[in-house]
Amino acid sequence: MHNVFAEISLVIVLAGTLGIALHILRQPPIIGYILTGLVIGPLGYLQLNNAGTLSALSEIGITLLLFMVGLELSLKDLRHIGKVAVILGITQVAVMVVLGAGLAYGLGGAWP
Repeated sequence: MHNVFAEISLVIVLAGTLGIALHILRQPPIIGYILTGLVIGPLGYLQLNNAGTLSALSEIGITLLLFMVGLELSLKDLRHIGKVAVILGITQVAVMVVLGAGLAYGLGGAWP
């Protein structure tokens, strides 16, 4: 059990350190949190033994990250970009459906 807490503490300290360093450099601390995830996860500079625990914590971290972004979004800004966001969202979904169907057909799939 001690090892799990040590690894979690290491992740928190690394995230805090990178967040503070980027804040001093006048960058959003959220970039430090993302860099922490890269250092620990895909780049794998830190070899952590409790992958299951850290995987669950990473999912919680992503949820908190999205929550922080949502806190910074104001309703006034959302109303201002709302129409454009809806139009672009629908367009993106339509284009991806057409490209996905075309790719599936090109790879030998049948039309539904």
